[in-house]
Amino acid sequence: MTELTGRGDSIRSERISAEASEISNVRVDTRSSTHRGQFVKLKFNAYCVIDTPMRWVLEKTNKK
Repeated sequence: MTELTGRGDSIRSERISAEASEISNVRVDTRSSTHRGQFVKLKFNAYCVIDTPMRWVLEKTNKK
């Protein structure tokens, strides 16, 4: 499994599990119309794992 550890590395997924020594307060932000997004900062030994990939990734792998 690849681990991204460089500054600016990012992951995108439908569902991500995370753990960290310190987690900031959840900030709610307006995305579009009535949809909302949540943001949180993980500090000190943060680790994230993709639970569910994006839908287009699943569709692409199922076509093969």
